[in-house]
Amino acid sequence: MSKRIDSALVLAFVFTAGLSVGGLWLLHRVAPDLLPNLGRSPQHPPSVVPQGLTQLTLLGDTFSGYSTFRSQGFQQALAASQIQLRYADEFDQAKRTHALNQGQADLLVTTLDQFLKQQPQGKIVGLIDRTVGADAVILNTRKYPTLKSLLDLTQLVARSRSQGPPLAIAFAGDTPSEYLALVLDTQFEAFNLSDFQIQKVADASAAWKQLQDPSQPVAIAVLWEPYVTQARHQGYTVVLSSEDAPGAIVDVIVASQPLMEHQPQAITDFLAAYYRRIDANTRDSSQLQVQIANDGKLSPQDASAVLQGIEFFTAPEAQTWMTDGTLKRRMNAIAAVLTLSGRLNQVPPDPASLFTSRFLTSAANNTQTLISLVRADSPDLADRLAGKSRAIPTPP
Repeated sequence: MSKRIDSALVLAFVFTAGLSVGGLWLLHRVAPDLLPNLGRSPQHPPSVVPQGLTQLTLLGDTFSGYSTFRSQGFQQALAASQIQLRYADEFDQAKRTHALNQGQADLLVTTLDQFLKQQPQGKIVGLIDRTVGADAVILNTRKYPTLKSLLDLTQLVARSRSQGPPLAIAFAGDTPSEYLALVLDTQFEAFNLSDFQIQKVADASAAWKQLQDPSQPVAIAVLWEPYVTQARHQGYTVVLSSEDAPGAIVDVIVASQPLMEHQPQAITDFLAAYYRRIDANTRDSSQLQVQIANDGKLSPQDASAVLQGIEFFTAPEAQTWMTDGTLKRRMNAIAAVLTLSGRLNQVPPDPASLFTSRFLTSAANNTQTLISLVRADSPDLADRLAGKSRAIPTPP
C-alpha cells in the first residue's frame, strides 16, 4: 500500500472514530494541516531549495477560493511529499500565462473562461471550485441612493447621458469579474456595457476602492470575495451573482507541459495533498473558515459568508466532471459567450484535449477509500465526499 493510501486510511479512521483530525494528521503526516493558525505563505522562494525537494511555482490571485494554496498548513503537507511550493500573485492573466509558457511557473490557478481565452501551453489537471455567489455585480447604492435594480440603473444611465460624462463600471480585467460582466451584457437586454465608461483594474480590491471613492463616477462594479461580503454589509446592492448563473465561473488548476512531461509524479502528489485537505474540510469546515478569515483578514461571520458562496470540488467529483462530459459541456458554453462577445475567435474544436484526469487518479482513489469506510456510519458524509451534495457545508 502506498504512502498516499496510508494517509487516506488514517483520515478515514479519524472520520469513523470521531477524533481530532488535526491531532492525528500531525502524528501521521508530521504536518499540522488542520490547526487554526493558518495564514499566507511566503511570497518569495528561499534562496536554496533543500536537497531532495521538488520546488513548484504556482501563480494565482487574491480570490478566497485559492486560500488553501497560500496556507502554511498546505505548505507543510506538501513538504511531507518532498515538494516545496512557491505561491505568488500575478493579477495580469496574460502575464500569468506567459510565465507558465516560458517556464517561469509550473502551475497556475485560473477560471475556465480565462483558460480558454489565454490558451496556456498546458492542461487542466484539477478542479478547485465553482462559485455560487462569490463573484457578484454590485450597484453603488451608497452614492446613488435610488440605484437598487437593473431598471434603476437603466434610468440612471439615461439621465447621466443627458447631463454629462457617462457613468463607469469597474472590474478586474481578464478575470471572472469581466466574464460576469459579459454574461450580464449578453443575457440582460436592459444592460449594455457600451453605456458605461469601462474602468479595468488589476484586482477586485482596486475595483472595490473605486466603488467606495465618492469622486469616481462608478455606478456599478464587479467584485469577488471577500469584497462582495464587505460591499453587502456596507449598504451596496448585489444585483447579480454567480449564484444566478450556476456553472458560469469554475476555477481550475493548470499544469505546464514540461511539468507534465518531466515530473508527472509531482503533479500527482500535489493534487493528492490538496484534495486530502478538501476531504478533511468536508467533515469539519470550521478550519477552512478560519483559513479564509486569516487569509482575507475577515471576521468569522464574513468568512462564513464567503465560504457559503464557494462550492469546492472533491477529487471524485472533479474526476467525474472530466470523464462524463460535464467539463467539456461547460467549456463549450463558456467559449460560446466569449465568442459572441468578441473575446475568442472560435469555440475550441476539441475541448477534451485541453484537460486530463490522469493525475487525479491517486487523489480520487484516496477519497473513494474514505467513502467506502464511512458509508455505513455516515452516508451524508460519504455523499459529500463523492460530490453528490455540497462538499463543504457552511459552519453554523
